[in-house]
Amino acid sequence: MNNIKPWQWGLLAVLSLGVFVTRGPLFKEMVPLPGMTLAAFFVAGIYLRSMWFPAILFLAAAASDQFAVSQGVSDWCITPAYGFLIPTYFTLWFAGRLFDRLSLASWREAGIFASVLFLSVSTAFVISNGSFFLFSGRYDQMTLMEYLPSLAGYFQRYLVTPFYYLVPATLIATVFEKWRRTDITTNKSDEMSTAGSLP
Repeated sequence: MNNIKPWQWGLLAVLSLGVFVTRGPLFKEMVPLPGMTLAAFFVAGIYLRSMWFPAILFLAAAASDQFAVSQGVSDWCITPAYGFLIPTYFTLWFAGRLFDRLSLASWREAGIFASVLFLSVSTAFVISNGSFFLFSGRYDQMTLMEYLPSLAGYFQRYLVTPFYYLVPATLIATVFEKWRRTDITTNKSDEMSTAGSLP
């Protein structure tokens, strides 16, 4: 924890707040944004690599759910399967750890980035919904074949949601990185020109 930089704490605060206010229906009227949870864990995997960080993000998600229930929102999702959200979200965090930055330097990198995100979100979906079917106690009278058709539309929303945040964030990070590299190159060229003109 001693090696954690101030900007990482700042990023954690932003991600935690984003998870808290975009999760579930409680804040939807005030903050009409899609849920940020999956995207937050993925970004945390890139920049917040200590195990403390995803643990804190999960606490923010759990706090949001408990607060929503305390305010009268249905507790349908609070079941014995709730603990499986830990491997669900940590799947995104581990996927994010495959990258060392959010910016992309080529179309090939963009393809790899999108593929990893697709596979990790799909895996998270299977863990979350499979565990809910098996252990929540909500579907004891339903077979798996009856349960699966109800997931089709939900999977599409689940898959697209993190892209709402990650696509613009990646574009901004890529533009910033290119600007930073250009600025560094320009400064080096100026320094070399200045050094060459000295007597």
